[in-house]
Amino acid sequence: NALDLDVTTDEVQQMAETPIFSGVDDSFFVFVTHSDVVTELPAEAELTARNEYGVHGFCKDHVFGVQAHPEYDKQTAEIVTENKQGDVPDEQLETVRAQITDEAYAAACESKTIFDEFVRYVDMHRVDRPEANN
Repeated sequence: NALDLDVTTDEVQQMAETPIFSGVDDSFFVFVTHSDVVTELPAEAELTARNEYGVHGFCKDHVFGVQAHPEYDKQTAEIVTENKQGDVPDEQLETVRAQITDEAYAAACESKTIFDEFVRYVDMHRVDRPEANN
Protein backbone atom coordinates (compact mmCIF):
# COMPACT_ATOMS: atom_id res chain seq x y z
CA ASN A 1 0.00 0.00 0.00
CA ALA A 2 1.76 3.15 -1.22
CA LEU A 3 1.63 6.36 0.77
CA ASP A 4 -0.15 9.38 -0.63
CA LEU A 5 2.36 12.24 -0.71
CA ASP A 6 1.86 15.89 -1.53
CA VAL A 7 4.40 18.62 -0.87
CA THR A 8 3.04 21.91 -2.07
CA THR A 9 1.80 25.27 -0.91
CA ASP A 10 -1.84 25.91 -0.11
CA GLU A 11 -3.65 29.16 0.55
CA VAL A 12 -5.22 29.42 3.99
CA GLN A 13 -7.75 31.92 5.35
CA GLN A 14 -7.37 33.26 8.87
CA MET A 15 -10.72 32.85 10.64
CA ALA A 16 -9.95 34.43 14.03
CA GLU A 17 -7.20 36.52 15.53
CA THR A 18 -4.64 34.58 17.51
CA PRO A 19 -1.17 35.52 18.75
CA ILE A 20 0.61 32.99 16.54
CA PHE A 21 -0.99 34.41 13.37
CA SER A 22 -0.06 38.01 14.15
CA GLY A 23 2.66 38.01 11.47
CA VAL A 24 0.54 36.77 8.56
CA ASP A 25 -2.13 38.36 6.38
CA ASP A 26 -5.78 37.28 6.52
CA SER A 27 -4.97 35.02 3.57
CA PHE A 28 -1.55 33.34 3.48
CA PHE A 29 0.28 30.40 1.92
CA VAL A 30 1.72 27.45 3.83
CA PHE A 31 3.76 24.35 3.01
CA VAL A 32 1.79 21.15 3.36
CA THR A 33 3.37 17.71 3.05
CA HIS A 34 0.70 15.13 3.71
CA SER A 35 -2.81 14.15 2.85
CA ASP A 36 -4.19 14.21 6.40
CA VAL A 37 -7.15 16.51 6.87
CA VAL A 38 -8.55 17.86 10.12
CA THR A 39 -12.32 17.79 9.76
CA GLU A 40 -13.40 18.25 13.36
CA LEU A 41 -12.13 20.60 16.04
CA PRO A 42 -11.25 19.44 19.55
CA ALA A 43 -13.97 20.16 22.11
CA GLU A 44 -14.39 23.88 22.83
CA ALA A 45 -11.58 24.86 20.44
CA GLU A 46 -11.86 27.97 18.26
CA LEU A 47 -11.28 27.71 14.51
CA THR A 48 -8.43 30.07 13.58
CA ALA A 49 -7.57 29.06 9.98
CA ARG A 50 -9.02 26.95 7.19
CA ASN A 51 -9.18 26.40 3.45
CA GLU A 52 -11.18 24.22 1.08
CA TYR A 53 -9.42 21.08 2.39
CA GLY A 54 -10.32 21.60 6.02
CA VAL A 55 -9.11 23.02 9.31
CA HIS A 56 -5.62 24.55 9.28
CA GLY A 57 -5.58 26.10 12.73
CA PHE A 58 -7.33 26.11 16.08
CA CYS A 59 -6.74 27.32 19.61
CA LYS A 60 -8.09 26.73 23.09
CA ASP A 61 -6.61 28.63 26.00
CA HIS A 62 -2.82 28.21 25.65
CA VAL A 63 -3.04 25.37 23.12
CA PHE A 64 -2.54 26.03 19.40
CA GLY A 65 -2.77 23.58 16.52
CA VAL A 66 -1.75 24.07 12.90
CA GLN A 67 -2.09 21.58 10.08
CA ALA A 68 0.67 22.95 7.86
CA HIS A 69 4.43 23.13 8.36
CA PRO A 70 5.49 26.74 8.94
CA GLU A 71 8.98 25.55 9.87
CA TYR A 72 9.65 24.15 6.37
CA ASP A 73 11.97 25.73 3.87
CA LYS A 74 12.70 24.49 0.35
CA GLN A 75 15.53 22.21 1.49
CA THR A 76 13.39 20.61 4.21
CA ALA A 77 10.59 19.95 1.71
CA GLU A 78 13.11 18.32 -0.63
CA ILE A 79 14.52 16.13 2.18
CA VAL A 80 11.04 15.04 3.28
CA THR A 81 10.25 14.13 -0.31
CA GLU A 82 13.49 12.17 -0.81
CA ASN A 83 12.88 10.26 2.43
CA LYS A 84 9.68 8.87 0.87
CA GLN A 85 11.71 7.10 -1.86
CA GLY A 86 10.52 3.49 -1.98
CA ASP A 87 7.28 4.27 -0.13
CA VAL A 88 5.78 6.43 -2.87
CA PRO A 89 5.68 5.63 -6.60
CA ASP A 90 8.50 7.31 -8.58
CA GLU A 91 5.99 9.14 -10.80
CA GLN A 92 4.36 10.70 -7.76
CA LEU A 93 7.78 11.68 -6.34
CA GLU A 94 8.60 13.44 -9.61
CA THR A 95 5.32 15.37 -9.45
CA VAL A 96 6.06 16.42 -5.87
CA ARG A 97 9.66 17.41 -6.72
CA ALA A 98 8.33 19.65 -9.50
CA GLN A 99 6.12 21.50 -6.98
CA ILE A 100 9.03 22.38 -4.68
CA THR A 101 10.13 25.58 -6.35
CA ASP A 102 11.66 28.89 -5.36
CA GLU A 103 8.28 30.46 -6.10
CA ALA A 104 6.46 28.03 -3.77
CA TYR A 105 8.99 28.72 -1.03
CA ALA A 106 8.68 32.49 -1.50
CA ALA A 107 4.89 32.23 -1.25
CA ALA A 108 5.13 30.26 2.00
CA CYS A 109 7.79 32.44 3.66
CA GLU A 110 5.20 34.65 5.37
CA SER A 111 3.90 31.60 7.24
CA LYS A 112 7.33 31.02 8.82
CA THR A 113 6.39 33.79 11.28
CA ILE A 114 3.76 31.43 12.76
CA PHE A 115 6.52 29.35 14.32
CA ASP A 116 8.38 32.45 15.51
CA GLU A 117 5.22 33.88 17.09
CA PHE A 118 4.48 30.54 18.76
CA VAL A 119 7.96 30.49 20.31
CA ARG A 120 7.49 34.10 21.46
CA TYR A 121 4.10 33.21 22.99
CA VAL A 122 5.54 30.23 24.85
CA ASP A 123 8.41 32.35 26.15
CA MET A 124 6.00 35.01 27.42
CA HIS A 125 3.77 32.44 29.19
CA ARG A 126 6.37 30.11 30.69
CA VAL A 127 5.47 29.22 34.25
CA ASP A 128 9.09 29.70 35.38
CA ARG A 129 8.99 33.30 34.15
CA PRO A 130 8.05 35.61 37.07
CA GLU A 131 6.01 38.03 34.95
CA ALA A 132 4.16 35.31 32.95
CA ASN A 133 0.52 36.00 32.07
CA ASN A 134 -1.27 32.85 33.15
